[in-house]
Amino acid sequence: MNQGVRREGRFHISIWCVACMVIVLLGLQVMPAVGQAPAPVAVAGPDISAVVAMPVIIDGSKSHDPGGQRITFHWTIAEAPPGSLATVDAHDPAPVFVPDLAGTYLLQLVVSRQNGTTSPPSSMALIAFANSPFPNARAGKDRRVPVGMRVELDAGMSHDPLDRPLAFRWSLLSAPKASRFGDADLMHRDSPRAWFTPDVPGTYVLRLHVGNGEHTAEDRVVVTAVAGNIAPVAEPGWFQYIERKGPVALNCAASMDPDAGPSPLAFAWSLVARPPDSALENHAIRDAGTAVAGFTPDVDGSYVFRLTVTD
Repeated sequence: MNQGVRREGRFHISIWCVACMVIVLLGLQVMPAVGQAPAPVAVAGPDISAVVAMPVIIDGSKSHDPGGQRITFHWTIAEAPPGSLATVDAHDPAPVFVPDLAGTYLLQLVVSRQNGTTSPPSSMALIAFANSPFPNARAGKDRRVPVGMRVELDAGMSHDPLDRPLAFRWSLLSAPKASRFGDADLMHRDSPRAWFTPDVPGTYVLRLHVGNGEHTAEDRVVVTAVAGNIAPVAEPGWFQYIERKGPVALNCAASMDPDAGPSPLAFAWSLVARPPDSALENHAIRDAGTAVAGFTPDVDGSYVFRLTVTD
């Protein structure tokens, strides 16, 4: 029997001072081997195309501590257009940022764990346009799949800062040498949700072009097809806005195991970050070992949770 594989996902819950909450879906990452934990990891998120004076969420909530300790966040504006007075909430995992001038803003994130150990800095660029911005192309998460299994490509998180209609085009950038897969084998390649079936083990790199009628942006996704046991997929949920009136549900029912084994899925929720005034601890997570857990926030602010799914 193959040894079980563990895969983790995270999302960020913010309870803003106006008493609403946003739940941010995070990417997936294989957990490190048991042992001495390395430094925490800061992930500032993807670069963003934006419009002057329009709020944008800068999502650093993929940041984490490999050893499972809670972390705190510290954002800075490393570069900004001359004369800019823009500010950022330094301690929010996913702060709202409003560019006040056209140009490039470089935001830098450092995270720290409880013993004071800090991460190397991570940066993202926000390019603000006075008008006619580029779209934001999002090709989805890299993943590992069984050979011969249909792979869904999802560009649904792509967006235009002015909400203009988008056109999509998927193409194959590279495939294993033994593969006979080509662009013609990409189904629905002119839609946000295309699919294909890897024919041999190895790495497939897919390119996504997104156009808004004036400009085009590009992103890529890597699909690795393998034989044998595949790590499960941890899916903690999408954006939600919820008033702070009581318990909050943590629902990962969409998590799945591509190869359905070797064992039934097991779930574990834990707290990664909390507001400075919060006293919330892991024991406050109800049903933390189930697909549908919950907690009751004690103060306004941002909460980050880790979900680990094991097969």
